[in-house]
Amino acid sequence: MRVIIERGLKQVKSVRFDIFLIEMSMQYDPLVLFGKRLIALRKARGWSQERLALESGLARSYIGGIERGQRNIALYNICVLASTLGISPASMLDFDELA
Repeated sequence: MRVIIERGLKQVKSVRFDIFLIEMSMQYDPLVLFGKRLIALRKARGWSQERLALESGLARSYIGGIERGQRNIALYNICVLASTLGISPASMLDFDELA
């Protein structure tokens, strides 16, 4: 990374462009898949968004945004939700369960 920074702004822009190309080539949206997985886990417990918010300490509107795939959730909050739901953080990323 240091070499890229020393080469100047032009090189940094091309790196950002490469990252954009990688994101565009993905066949799925991980935010949407994570949101669908959270919905499935929440509903399996019979909980509303409000109940999950109260139990986790996160805002209901934030949870709604996550479930709609509109929020880029932080790792810390993935761990909070996993603990609240009684599962491992890794199992929240098991998108095969959605198929």
